Amino acid sequence: MNIKALSSAFLILVFLGACSSFQAPPTTYGMKHEFKHSPGSEPSWVDDPREYQLKHPERRYFVGVTDNEPDMSMSRHNAYADAMQNLANSIKNTIHNLYKNAQTEDGVIGGNRPEVERAIDDGTVQIAMAGATGATIEKYWWREYWVQPEPNAEIQYFYSVDALVSMSQANYARTIDQTLHGLDQTVHDENARKVIKEMNRLWVDKQNSH
Repeated sequence: MNIKALSSAFLILVFLGACSSFQAPPTTYGMKHEFKHSPGSEPSWVDDPREYQLKHPERRYFVGVTDNEPDMSMSRHNAYADAMQNLANSIKNTIHNLYKNAQTEDGVIGGNRPEVERAIDDGTVQIAMAGATGATIEKYWWREYWVQPEPNAEIQYFYSVDALVSMSQANYARTIDQTLHGLDQTVHDENARKVIKEMNRLWVDKQNSH
């Protein structure tokens, strides 16, 4: 057998080996496939919002997300609403932390005050949040996907949207002030009002320390 024949035989063996190792790709029915997204690369606030916040300390940032929405407009609306809910939760957590610290700051004030807890949990924070000003939608990042649920089924399209909302530190502090004022107007128990007074003092001290 000459060199040319040997070379041909070798190539045939390589081809057969490659064919024997080839496997068909797994089915993708029911799996979503991204085929469009916002211009440019994915922004850092989508991947790591905490790191983005550290790099932009002059404002407070909140990210909202929605997925599997068939309509872009509705998807953007829901992502924005989710970001605003995260902003409201941040306000609520700040108030809860002030309440917790106020209970341990002074032995006379210490102890649980159910009326204050009810005022926080029953929506006083959300009421104060409704009057907040300065929350701004900064950016959206969207992706569009398609999915085919099963063979011969119609292809479906839907969106995933991330929304970035921000508020200046000054407006955030003002919203806390409004919320504490709302608590003061809601609570009537004398001991509970002492707790709220202590919460106000702690908040003022925190602002003055910055």
